[in-house]
Amino acid sequence: ASIDQGTSSSRVILYDAETLEPVASHQVELQSATSTPEPGWSQMDPAAILKSVDQAAAGALDKANASAKDVVGVGITNQRESTVCWDSRSGDALYDCILWHDARTRDVSQSVQDKLGGIDALRGVTGLPISTYFSGVKLKWLLDEVPSIRNALEQGSLRFGTVDTWLMHHLTGNHITDFTNASRTLMMDLASGEWDAGCIDALGLPPSMITALPEIRGCAETLGVIDKGPLQGCAITGVLGDQMAATVGQRCFAVGDAKITYGTGAFLLTNAGDSPVPSKHGLLSTALYDFGGKKTYALEGAVA
Repeated sequence: ASIDQGTSSSRVILYDAETLEPVASHQVELQSATSTPEPGWSQMDPAAILKSVDQAAAGALDKANASAKDVVGVGITNQRESTVCWDSRSGDALYDCILWHDARTRDVSQSVQDKLGGIDALRGVTGLPISTYFSGVKLKWLLDEVPSIRNALEQGSLRFGTVDTWLMHHLTGNHITDFTNASRTLMMDLASGEWDAGCIDALGLPPSMITALPEIRGCAETLGVIDKGPLQGCAITGVLGDQMAATVGQRCFAVGDAKITYGTGAFLLTNAGDSPVPSKHGLLSTALYDFGGKKTYALEGAVA
């Protein structure tokens, strides 16, 4: 089973485990759960994301006349960078999910650039420019603007995650993310695949924020067992951010292989091999996948 959690909908597709042919799918729209409280803002109800995934899974199983017992593994792909904060004690979100294309953090982004000496101050570590796009800047805005998030951090109960982490926390109880999604936060050292204390500090986040971050894992391993909902009892066996999943789906496994896909935005990714490749032309250096401890990287260009 594949969970595809996107900006405008959630979809679950069931595949034949031997032929890999699709058997059934069900899609639930999410545009009605998205709001724009101010110009340039875009946010989504995190509870609606969870509900839509459950509905999509139930619908796909029903169409296939199947049950969770028939599913041998579940993979997740998700809209990247979109950011959720929640309280570990209640499991409830403390604010709406700020979507990847939301521009409310323009002033925060500019302030960090000014403090550090330019848009590329963290590119050498993260592969990314300092931009409204990435999750760490959104997290800084949330910490500054939402008192309940500050309180949860002080009490040690704050949890941060991109949408994959939000889903896995509620499906399995585990607080984890994968290499690809972590690479889009501005807080991960791209070469090591670990959280970087220097980047966290550079964004103006306190050292204690490390306690709110998920564990970074590989993209194809058992990440937990779903303990509720239509897929209860199934293991989550893989996670990739949406554009990385599309690149893997097109079998871009050789250096130089590339794909372009069109959705809410247009995204071009090229396999760059087993070490990060800096771009001289404004492309992003990013994670492509980590399969069995073998990290592979990409160069990415986007029009959103």
